[in-house]
Amino acid sequence: MDAGGLRQRVRRPPEGDETETMQYSNEHRIQPLLEALSRRLLVLDGAMGTMLQRQELDETAFRGSRFLDSKHDLRGNNDLLCLTQPGTL
Repeated sequence: MDAGGLRQRVRRPPEGDETETMQYSNEHRIQPLLEALSRRLLVLDGAMGTMLQRQELDETAFRGSRFLDSKHDLRGNNDLLCLTQPGTL
């Protein structure tokens, strides 16, 4: 994938969102990443938990319809959100 293809896959925040974003159009930042990806596996760590906390999801959102009968509190179990709130991710 070239740098242009990488830029097309980056999701931008909604209009009016004041979240700081990286400048993905800078080739000097993208090219080293693409070169490293061609040679090895990379683990990129980000602030996913922080972004999810901004959604202010309650217990009902974490349960969704799939875990309505769970006997445990599920709020804060971000791993479940891929099943109960995939659109949030």
